[in-house]
Amino acid sequence: MHFTTTFSLPLSMVWWSYFGLSGLNISPMSTPKVLRWTGVGFLMLVLIFLRPIGAEFLYDPLKDFFHNPKFRSLPLPEIELTLFSISITIKYLINSILSILIIWLLFLDKELVKLSAVLFGLFYVVLLTVLIIVLRTATNEEYLLLFYLRRILYHPLLLLLLVPAFYFYRGTQQSNG
Repeated sequence: MHFTTTFSLPLSMVWWSYFGLSGLNISPMSTPKVLRWTGVGFLMLVLIFLRPIGAEFLYDPLKDFFHNPKFRSLPLPEIELTLFSISITIKYLINSILSILIIWLLFLDKELVKLSAVLFGLFYVVLLTVLIIVLRTATNEEYLLLFYLRRILYHPLLLLLLVPAFYFYRGTQQSNG
């Protein structure tokens, strides 16, 4: 019950800021900044604490492989590609949803949220395709590429790129407008 109450707070803030509170037509900009920043902070904590939980429950045979300091001289472990792809998809989907909620709370702009969703989708398709190709053809020299592709898919790095870009975009729009 405590988890549900805690988890529903940022989702309810997004709901209230987007659709209004109890039928009242409250605009997104009238949402108190304290609530928005609290939601952003909470979602960032969820992203941080999601990492060890995901490592515990999701299939990732490469995690232990890359922790070995001599991984470049070792053969890749046996990987069940379907299960590995499903695990990466689950992790990426959760990270993407949380990242898009953070972007919504920071900017309260439907167009930026739509753009973010499209970018997250495109990055997923391209990176997962490249990851699968590299997994099937990897040699010892390509292990670092494999490491970084997996890392980009497992961590919300796109959020770290989009937020400053959107702040810059918003600043240029305000100075030109």
